[in-house]
Amino acid sequence: MEKDIGSILKEKRIEAGISVKEISDKLTQEGFKASDKTIYSWESGNSQPTPGALLSMCSIYGVEDILSTFGYDNRDENGFIKPTYKDFELLEKYHYIDDLGRDSVDHILRNEYNRKKQTEQQQTEQHEAELQYTKEESEEQPGLYARRIRRGGVANNAPPIPKKEHKMTKLNHFEGAYGAGGGQINDNATMITIEVSEDDVPEGADTTIDIAGDSMEPTLSDGDVVYVQHTNQLEIGDIGVFYLDGQNFIKEYGGDELISHNPEYAPIQISEFSTFVIQGKVLGKKIEGFVEL
Repeated sequence: MEKDIGSILKEKRIEAGISVKEISDKLTQEGFKASDKTIYSWESGNSQPTPGALLSMCSIYGVEDILSTFGYDNRDENGFIKPTYKDFELLEKYHYIDDLGRDSVDHILRNEYNRKKQTEQQQTEQHEAELQYTKEESEEQPGLYARRIRRGGVANNAPPIPKKEHKMTKLNHFEGAYGAGGGQINDNATMITIEVSEDDVPEGADTTIDIAGDSMEPTLSDGDVVYVQHTNQLEIGDIGVFYLDGQNFIKEYGGDELISHNPEYAPIQISEFSTFVIQGKVLGKKIEGFVEL
């Protein structure tokens, strides 16, 4: 439902700690006709600001989701999401950068979108499988279950508690090696779902990735598979998964450089002009069980 614009503008101005005179001066500097009297008129609902003045005030007050703030549904009649002020800012930046920059953004966005969709599907399938497993075991092997007992020894109507059994879990697997040597370009790589023993997976891992190259010897070798936790935060010295200027790497994080463990490879510098993204942390190497790194 659409809300009263004037009262919301007043509320947001007060929350931002801005006086009527201050917002009047700021809008006047931006070329809008906005005297103190005009601001009071807008906030009392006697008149309304122009779209441009409204967007400027929202920016000054720190309002990002303009549509929902003013009571509009964030989807149109066709079900498409209506862009927020933040969306417009990002779109403007996207069109400002050159083709190389847009290719980098497209690559990261495509991988992140596929990862998120894959993870959601895995969580749904895992939940359904656990429910089915519990149902079948309860019906076919009642001896494996015990009911919770109240104090005094009388069974209540709580559901049966399954004994712990060997379980499988699903992970994303990135079909495209990451470089432990030179970087790898994986524009056409996709995510698939694999199933592994839950006992073999380090806590927090959500993805497995193949290693290509020998720059991380002896820690990691060409052809190894590593368990990765998706994150954009690493400590100096962590082994991570990186996107740098169009290529994918697995290296040790050095803050302003990516470090190889093989002394034959020099560190790769990260400059202020680089397109650089931390994509994950390597938690261990996949063998029977796993080797923690």
